[in-house]
Amino acid sequence: VRLADVPADAGAGLGIFEELHDSQSPDALARHLCETSERYYGSPARAFLNQLVQISPEALSESVRRACTDFMAKHVPEGASGQVLSVAGRFAVIAAAGTLATAFGILPWPEEEADTAAGICFKAWLAKRGGAGAMEFETGLAQIRHFLEAHGNSRFQAFGKGDEGDETRVIDRAGFRRKDDDGRWEYFVLPEAWKAELCAGQDPRALAKELLRRGFLVPGSDGKPQSTHKLPGMGAKRCYHLSAQIVSDGGSGV
Repeated sequence: VRLADVPADAGAGLGIFEELHDSQSPDALARHLCETSERYYGSPARAFLNQLVQISPEALSESVRRACTDFMAKHVPEGASGQVLSVAGRFAVIAAAGTLATAFGILPWPEEEADTAAGICFKAWLAKRGGAGAMEFETGLAQIRHFLEAHGNSRFQAFGKGDEGDETRVIDRAGFRRKDDDGRWEYFVLPEAWKAELCAGQDPRALAKELLRRGFLVPGSDGKPQSTHKLPGMGAKRCYHLSAQIVSDGGSGV
């Protein structure tokens, strides 16, 4: 991730700002900040560096390391991918610098303000990204969800106790569907359809393992991604058993 793209809208109806600080409008505040920054250009940075060099390298390194560790523990979801951890590390360093500047008296902020602000921006980036997993898995998960949402009724033959769909003609069948105990559809995807359509352009095996880890794919008795089920007209058949949660869960997994 070369560039962390953070949404500019703070969600308060004021564009990039959360509050106006006695300004009449977001435009007026933006102009004030621009003019003031030009007038005092570099002053805060020089004051920051003057105090920074008075700290021993060892003490400074330990302070920043501890601040970054605390930030990561507070704001990064468990099981986040290396891509997310890398970006979170950048926000953590910014938070650590802001906390030091606050401690130096350069920024007139509450003690936790820099950490909180960096955390808000990181979470906004994470939400826009779509989850904390590796991007290829998030893309693959979204692709499978889209396929089920678009073709759940037309490409999957219904079966199960009391289901009226047994005799419904399904053209270009990708698998079967059955209602779980909560009345939600779960899917049984045939192996070739899994590789050629649901996982088109993705690594089918890697994606299956990730879905298994997240609980969206029900494993077989041997713990592997494929499981054996008695399917109409096919008898015992190995397939990919997707739980209803993959569609009903609008979240991002980890």
